[in-house]
Amino acid sequence: MTSTGRTPGHSGWSRVEEVWRLLAGWLTTRSQRRRLSRAQRKLWREVVELERTHASLNDPRGRFLGEYCGIKLWEFWISTPSGEGPVDGAKATCDTASNMVVTQRATLTRMATGGLLLGPLGAVLSLGFQKKDVQDHRELYLLIEAPTFASVVQCPASQGAKARKFAVAVNLAASTVEQSRQGRPAQLAQIEADLTRVRSLELAIRSDRSGSETGSGLI
Repeated sequence: MTSTGRTPGHSGWSRVEEVWRLLAGWLTTRSQRRRLSRAQRKLWREVVELERTHASLNDPRGRFLGEYCGIKLWEFWISTPSGEGPVDGAKATCDTASNMVVTQRATLTRMATGGLLLGPLGAVLSLGFQKKDVQDHRELYLLIEAPTFASVVQCPASQGAKARKFAVAVNLAASTVEQSRQGRPAQLAQIEADLTRVRSLELAIRSDRSGSETGSGLI
């Protein structure tokens, strides 16, 4: 009696077995490839962050620390609308116009003489504070005094906490310049070691991922 069914030795059956074997291999390695892909993306992001940090550590201005009202602060440098220079020796003061005119009169007078002090604060100073505007208590200013320049900017009244926090950051940077410079070689060495390690891991994962895809028989 002749059977119409296919036997395992039949060429068509062998082809089906081969397809199923390839599919099974692909399914087995699919989760592994996903894990490798996630690990590779994570390491890539870490490489980008380390390279960014490495670049900032090599910048003569140091790491960028923040910006507020047109004033930019780095570890070793500060830039303002009226000038820029080393942050070493700089001092930041955040206060209302009424208090600043009293406590910083000498600096503000020099700025006014040089034509650098305009706006409400300049007007208050030029009047000798003979007239007090009730709104003056809400006018907040940030004064930056550096060895080679001085700058003052008016801050939004609603950002008192933010303005004072930035002033603290400026004063902290100015007081830790020498400490930051001394620690820079060790920081660079650590970042370079981390970059070498992460790049090696990323290369190994890329190789494993390529081998996994090739071994599945789908590429």
